[in-house]
Amino acid sequence: MITKSIKEVIGLIVLFIIGSILLLQLPTQQPAPYEDTYKYLSSTGQLYQDVAIAKEKNLEKVYVEEITDGDTIKVTRADGSKAIIRYIGIDTPEIKHREGEINEKYGQEATSVNAWLVYNKEVYLQKDAAETDKYGRLLRYVYLEDGTMVNYVLIRLGYATIMTIPPNVAFQQQFYAAQELAKTEGRNLFAPTE
Repeated sequence: MITKSIKEVIGLIVLFIIGSILLLQLPTQQPAPYEDTYKYLSSTGQLYQDVAIAKEKNLEKVYVEEITDGDTIKVTRADGSKAIIRYIGIDTPEIKHREGEINEKYGQEATSVNAWLVYNKEVYLQKDAAETDKYGRLLRYVYLEDGTMVNYVLIRLGYATIMTIPPNVAFQQQFYAAQELAKTEGRNLFAPTE
């Protein structure tokens, strides 16, 4: 009887040790390349590199509930109402939303970067001249809590291109500067073609 109990305890210990060894061998989740790039550019001062973008006061604070794609999000406003926000001044590759559509190159990546930056977070919205686009989406510049502009970052990391539609041109020059840096560095959409 005692011998049987000792064998069971030893068996459990062996199983525990083997399980622990197997768990240690599982790969740990590595940050996505855009996370490392963003952190590096931020920490070295190269994210904005001589480009001035300052978050204004009295911006609308919202909560990001859903990521539609690289340049569109769904938010909850302070009054509880929902809104679809289309980022001003940029365009990201399309992703498949319905049957028959295709994912454009870097569309999934742009969506992932956007999600990494804003999903399940409070962000700040800034208007330009026009309130909405032809689809009824609110047109906004989107800021993180620390003042980082998401529209700019998506261009700077090479996941968006400039799409200037007057009269919304407040940050047109800064976006051109970001795109030139991304091109010079060969980032993603601006990588050299073979």
